This record gives sequence, C-alpha cells and structure tokens, in this order.
Amino acid sequence: MAGENIAMNVNETKTITLPGGGTTGYSWSFKAVPDGVVKVSSMTKAATAGGKGPVGGTNDDVFSITAVAKGSTTVTFRFGRNWEDKEPKKTNIYQIEVK
Repeated sequence: MAGENIAMNVNETKTITLPGGGTTGYSWSFKAVPDGVVKVSSMTKAATAGGKGPVGGTNDDVFSITAVAKGSTTVTFRFGRNWEDKEPKKTNIYQIEVK
C-alpha cells in the first residue's frame, strides 16, 4: 500500500500519476471520503511523447485533485478489474488536508 499526506489550499490543484495497466484490463478507480472536500478527475497519458506507445504497452493514469472546500479527506485509488469481485492488485491511499 502506497500513498502520502498532501496539504492543499482551497482552489489548488495537484496531479498524481500512477502506472497504468495497458491492455490487461486493470485500471485505477478512486473514491474520496468524505465527499465535497476535493474534486478528482482522471485522464490517460500515453507512455511516450506524441501519444504513440508500443503495441500492448502501458499508459500512465493521471489524476487531477482540486481542493474545493476546507477540511480533511481520504482519497483511495484501487488498481484492479472493475468486473471482478476480487481484492485490488494495488491500493494507494492519500490523506488530504485542505486549509
């Protein structure tokens, strides 16, 4: 389990880059508890410049976290296959304090 503590100010945005699963079917999902302190959005970034990675290669998953209100929240990222009822392969937990 990986992760870290992050301090932010309201309206500040930080990015988190996690290694993607390519064509394996594995992907990162996220949940913020409690809701309403940060907004999390995601995009996939090609592993090489110009967006042309190798066939079957992996992409990085990039998440943008924007602080929207003062408070504390925990954002949990889980790396797994969303159709399988199994524990995720990886879990990253971030404790976020918004001032």
